[in-house]
Amino acid sequence: MNMMRVELFLISDLPQTEELLDTLTTEFGGYTSVSGDGAYVGNSGNIILDEVLICTMFIEDTLSNRTAVHEYMDEYRVLAEQESVLYVINGNDATFITE
Repeated sequence: MNMMRVELFLISDLPQTEELLDTLTTEFGGYTSVSGDGAYVGNSGNIILDEVLICTMFIEDTLSNRTAVHEYMDEYRVLAEQESVLYVINGNDATFITE
């Protein structure tokens, strides 16, 4: 079985983050998270600072799992009212989902 490492970059103090993590735990069996500070330039051109979680999961590398991760992150972006969200697969396949 081929496994993939998925890293999700999330805003730590949003209720939608907790909901997403509960869903991912149920769907994929769990995750490990590290807290930190993040910054990015928003659509307005202003620097936005956030407390973040970087959540790492090791899951089976299948098309259905890759599609599910993308769909969960896109739903999170909409529900959490984020301009964009980022996830990375295997350390080199970064995906930004934007409005």
